[in-house]
Amino acid sequence: SFPSSFRTDYCEIYCGGTCNNTACEVIKKVATTADYQIILGFLVINFKWTNKDFNGWNIPEISNATDVELVRLTVTEVPSGDDMRFKPGVHYFRHLGIRGAEKFEISCPSLTVFETQVNSTSGSKKLTFKYLLESADNSGAINAYIRESSDNVENVEFYYQDTFKRPTLHIMEKCFERKTNLKKIVFSWVQVEKLTETTFDDIMSLEVLIFNNVVLENLAFLSSTHLQESLKYIIIDKIGQKVDLKIFDKYSKLEIIESDYYKRSKNVTAFICGKGQETCDFTMGTNGIACPSKCQCIYYRNYFLFDISCEHLNLKEIPPIPTPIQGEGRLQFRENHLTQLPHNSLPGYADLKLLDVAYNQLTSLNISHLPKSPDFLDISFNLINTMSEEVVQYLANVSKFYQFGNQWIFYCDEGYLLDFFWKRARYIRIMKDKFEAVFENLDQLFNVKFLMDRFELHKDGLYYVALEDDIISYYNVSNIIWLMEELHNLIWNFSAEFDEVILYHLGAACPYRCSCCLDGDTGQFIVNCISMNLYFYPRLPNLIPHNVTLFIDFNNITKIDNSMVFPGHGSIQKLHMSNNGLTKFPLYLMPENITYLDIRNNSIKTLEDGMIAFLRYREGITEVELSGNPWECKCEAKLFLTFLKEKDPMTYNETLDRCNIYSDECPEVCVCCLDNSDSPSLVVDCSGKGLREIPQLPLIYLDLSNNALSVMKASVRNFLENRTSSQQMVVKLTGNPWICSCEEIDFLRFVNGQAKSILNASEISCGDTGKSMIEIDESDLCPSAFIYYVSLIASAMVIILAINFFIYFRQPILIWFYEHEVCLSLATRQELDQEKKFDAFLAFTHKDEDLVEEFVERLENGKHNFNLCFYLRDWLVGESIPDCINRSVKDSRRIIILMTNHFLKSTWGRLEFRLALHATSKDRCKRLIVVVYPDVENFDELDSELRTYMVLNTYLERNNPNFWSKLIYSMP
Repeated sequence: SFPSSFRTDYCEIYCGGTCNNTACEVIKKVATTADYQIILGFLVINFKWTNKDFNGWNIPEISNATDVELVRLTVTEVPSGDDMRFKPGVHYFRHLGIRGAEKFEISCPSLTVFETQVNSTSGSKKLTFKYLLESADNSGAINAYIRESSDNVENVEFYYQDTFKRPTLHIMEKCFERKTNLKKIVFSWVQVEKLTETTFDDIMSLEVLIFNNVVLENLAFLSSTHLQESLKYIIIDKIGQKVDLKIFDKYSKLEIIESDYYKRSKNVTAFICGKGQETCDFTMGTNGIACPSKCQCIYYRNYFLFDISCEHLNLKEIPPIPTPIQGEGRLQFRENHLTQLPHNSLPGYADLKLLDVAYNQLTSLNISHLPKSPDFLDISFNLINTMSEEVVQYLANVSKFYQFGNQWIFYCDEGYLLDFFWKRARYIRIMKDKFEAVFENLDQLFNVKFLMDRFELHKDGLYYVALEDDIISYYNVSNIIWLMEELHNLIWNFSAEFDEVILYHLGAACPYRCSCCLDGDTGQFIVNCISMNLYFYPRLPNLIPHNVTLFIDFNNITKIDNSMVFPGHGSIQKLHMSNNGLTKFPLYLMPENITYLDIRNNSIKTLEDGMIAFLRYREGITEVELSGNPWECKCEAKLFLTFLKEKDPMTYNETLDRCNIYSDECPEVCVCCLDNSDSPSLVVDCSGKGLREIPQLPLIYLDLSNNALSVMKASVRNFLENRTSSQQMVVKLTGNPWICSCEEIDFLRFVNGQAKSILNASEISCGDTGKSMIEIDESDLCPSAFIYYVSLIASAMVIILAINFFIYFRQPILIWFYEHEVCLSLATRQELDQEKKFDAFLAFTHKDEDLVEEFVERLENGKHNFNLCFYLRDWLVGESIPDCINRSVKDSRRIIILMTNHFLKSTWGRLEFRLALHATSKDRCKRLIVVVYPDVENFDELDSELRTYMVLNTYLERNNPNFWSKLIYSMP
């Protein structure tokens, strides 16, 4: 509390009763007596001595309160420093009844004393003596004042305001007697005399001693054993003489020596600093070790950091480290040839607080080879790929740990390691110099200032950081994960992630929100992204030389563009993508060596023909899961429906049920689909099934082409006659070996009678003669006279002999006609695909590129001027290879396969062969030309379908003398 006025009986107490003969008057806040005047301000008291003569300490308490406290008490007009009234503040506080004040000030004409944190019981914490004038009384007054001050004083300062003069200050013996708590003494702009070794004997805890622009008789007082045991900081600046630092050799606690003019000593453990300089020189550590050879040791006193720089020195081991007297030790050992950290018993090493061993050749970390409790550890760009659980627990207490440039191997059973790096990944770190660029590009998509505000610049100033979980929980909006994915994509595009964790198997970071590890039992590299609410396909930027399993089930991925597929995708062996929202799964998404594909429970309606060809090629190798998708029943997807029926009959039946196609409408051996008309009709495809009889079908379109049917039962024929006659059904019967005989005359009549309802009726031929049944008369099959039969048989034999001769020698004869341009109408074939862009598509592997030149020379540059298509010239860069193959086959009249040993071993080569075979299997003319080179010994490396084709069909041998004649004849 602070009194608002003097106590009412103040003068009575001062006068010792009635003030008859003694002057004492109190008017409001001013008390005036014969000796002094007291003025009460707001939390301030000004005490002025008005009587030059001292008549005793007749100063009553100003208030009845016992807890009076104020900000400042000022005492003025003390006649001289040796006056009895020139006393420490506690004397005045006790007389005035004041418990304490922040400041006390007393002055005489030559000297002013300032005290701070004054208490009437314990005295003040700090004394400051300010010289006003040079006076012989000052030294005595100062010494007496110090001795009379409380023993609790901690700080004493002496200074003169005129920097051009230095008044004399004598420090008497026993000046600091009983001042055992004194921690700091400052001398500024004075001439200090009579300092001796015993001056500081009573000071047991002096830590700071400052001589700033002073004159000293000598420095012998620095030999004081008490100073040697307690002093931590000394400034001897501009004292007019050179300081021999050897005098500080025995100062065991001295941390800083600040001097502008000195002689070095090799045994000083204190740092030597210039006035106002941030950096300080170093001589020796407290463990007796000097700065390592070739290294540079500097102390940054503003940061309390002792830096030992041994960078770029080609060192192979860390030398003994000096222990600093003050501050944290930092060893910078970057870009050397260090292969192993030293044992922490190495002098000074265990006490390091900051260790930077980036750009070395370290292969492991061991708990016994690390400092005991560092705050900073940088192992970037070494050869470390794993850590023990003990080291991971150790790193949990390291506030700054940097590891970029190492390639980590995480085993799936190393939960402690996965958890450590997963927690680190929750922090988004963006390099400071790329932060704005990342968000400028993100801001083009969203207003993301709210997101930028969640990032803070890290205290080391290198990067901005935010905890992703805090962002997600703070904004709690439906698309926040999508926004975070966009942010991570931009961070990757700008290479802006600070201290990115690189995995050895990926050559990159684990995809966003995924965990990555190696299964030690199976050798599979697992990328687990299950149930992470992802909208983008995980990024795998590099080819991975290991078997990869990607789990991306239960996410929000609806499409996968080419831009999302990186080279690492091709390394995937097992792909789990169930329960997403995929609408398509094109062929370019299929890794070449995939063995398992799970696309269940998506929104895919069909798979393209190229994909089916690939899966058939991988039959027995690649397992595929297809259920739970809304598969379409359109006949455009008939190839897929056929595949689905073979691989997953239950899903196929579910698909038919969803399309209202019931089992009694679709025979088990056939494939059913809906055409593309406005009112979709059921199509039952029984082609290519090896049928020997027609199943009962409630159909309007029946395709029985390309089977092994030779006769048609009367019941089936009658059924077809009834359906076709009423125009309820169209039937296709071509490609079957029908028997043309008198016994089967009814079938001939059926074909002729129902020709309008039979597709390509003119192409239905006899199995033995190949003659069109439309051109055959009944009399041809059932003659009426014996002579007619004999003549017919004789004529037939002649014709057959002629035909056989022509057939046997047909190709050489036609080739001779074609080369000599004789009977060209006979030698050439009518082309049905004149609108196609190319005459031929050359299919070969990249290892056989040198074989193409002769085909270009002979076929394009020869007299026939054929137009060829091949990938080196005609494919667009960046397009999907399966799409290019399909288009090239579609746009060419012929497909020439250059079958070499390289071709047989090429995955893409075999895929080209399969696609070409499928595309030409139903053509009327022979479009597929296979050129076999001498290095092909057999076709065992082909799958069963392709191997069967090579066995059952003719091909051209490159080493045949008539190769070019035969090839040119085979061209359109």
